[in-house]
Parts: sequence; structure tokens; C-alpha cells
Amino acid sequence: MFPIPNRNTRSEQRRGWEKQRWFKRAQAWRTGCEGWISEMKRRHGLARCRYHGIGGMRIWVGLGVIADNLIKAGTCHRKPPELCPWFTRRLNR
Repeated sequence: MFPIPNRNTRSEQRRGWEKQRWFKRAQAWRTGCEGWISEMKRRHGLARCRYHGIGGMRIWVGLGVIADNLIKAGTCHRKPPELCPWFTRRLNR
């Protein structure tokens, strides 16, 4: 035997929430964050913290974010500003 999935597990109220703009934006934000975290883990070795404790974790993640920002700034420096909105937004703050 194998289980047959139930396609109607969400209530009518829940389906109404999921069609609203705020829900879709929040879902897109979460998806983007998870992709960014995955990239940071792969690119900068953040899958394993080399320091101890919560303070060490904060330092490790902070160094990873700084490294990622330096890489992005370096790649954007070679492009015209209109092709790199990430870097120009931060410069204009």
C-alpha cells in the first residue's frame, strides 16, 4: 500500500490568504532569503562555524557577509552603474 495525497488540505480561509498580495510578497522574500543563505554557505564556507558560542557565530556570519559584499562590489565596479543596481543603491544611501 502507498498513501494517496490529499490535495484539499488547506481551508478556504487559508487559500484566500495565499492569494493576497502581502502573502505572495512575504513568500517571495522568504524564498529570496533562503537562496541567499544557500549561496553564502556554498561560496564562503558558512555551513560550519569555526568559532565557538553565539558570539563566534555572529562573527563568522558577519565575516561571510563582508566577504560577499566585497565580491559583489568588485564585480559591480567593472560594470556600468545601470547594469548593477545592487551596488549603486548602497552608494546612494
